[in-house]
Amino acid sequence: MKVKISIFGFGTVGRALAEIIAESPRIYNIELQVISITDRSGTIWGDFDILEAKEVKESTGKLSSMGDYEVYNFTPQELIEEVRPDILVDVSSWDGAFKLYEFALKEGVSIVTSNKPPIAEHYKELIDMARENKVGIFFESTVMAGTPIIGLLRENLLGERIEEIKAVLNASTTFILTSMEKGMSLDEAVKEAKSLGILEEDPSKDIDGIDAYYKARILHWVSYGEPPEEEERIGIREVRDARNVRLVAEISRGRVKVMPRKLESESPLLVSGVMNAAIIKTNNLEVVLKGPGGGGRVTASGVFTDIIKAALKFPNLR
Repeated sequence: MKVKISIFGFGTVGRALAEIIAESPRIYNIELQVISITDRSGTIWGDFDILEAKEVKESTGKLSSMGDYEVYNFTPQELIEEVRPDILVDVSSWDGAFKLYEFALKEGVSIVTSNKPPIAEHYKELIDMARENKVGIFFESTVMAGTPIIGLLRENLLGERIEEIKAVLNASTTFILTSMEKGMSLDEAVKEAKSLGILEEDPSKDIDGIDAYYKARILHWVSYGEPPEEEERIGIREVRDARNVRLVAEISRGRVKVMPRKLESESPLLVSGVMNAAIIKTNNLEVVLKGPGGGGRVTASGVFTDIIKAALKFPNLR
């Protein structure tokens, strides 16, 4: 079975995904064919080598430098109408991608995404549209990168009642707080994180808890099928004594909180570096997950698994 894929966004995660697809173009009787890639410079579409596209992007910074290929300046709607993929893979950071998803789903195109805001803010609308049009929407890598917390909640724990989730979901703040434990100030830790590429030039989404809040909101939607009624978000700017402190998301029915918490020394949430962790409590189980919270290859691995699920038409039950 041949499955046509459009990749939207070709930064670190998109290029890592291209590498993974090139390594495993045929898997579970599926032939994966990337028919278009879009970055800020335009869209390449047709029969091209995805590893060549990766090399051009890394060497020149833009896909439009691929001299032997026509570059199209499609609107999001034109991308779906003209290219006609089976699966649209969004690995961009475009906050406004909801309109693209909406159009794609209505046209019978499944969505795989690592982009958090559209899922956090429009979850129910997107799930309803996917079901109505008999396609899927998959978003494993929006939370904990490639560590499969979304798949666990959507599939493996369907028979469980989710009572509470506590999680450390933002790798950047974990790195900063770990550095502060070693004696750095917040400013020094932020500077170091930027120099290592862990933080963006504007770190506010991370240190103000916005990124962790989006992820916590997604976990609430998946666990309970409704938005939280009570929300609270406090970042790490006011942390002075970082010993055993992590930015913790707490999710229970109707409630999402993100704030720094001082943890017990033996807590599974007391991770360091760029690790993430989660404790899921159900009516029968307590499940602990740990894994790296970022990185191109790690995040792309979760996206790749979602592509397989979309191609095999896994149901979206949550």
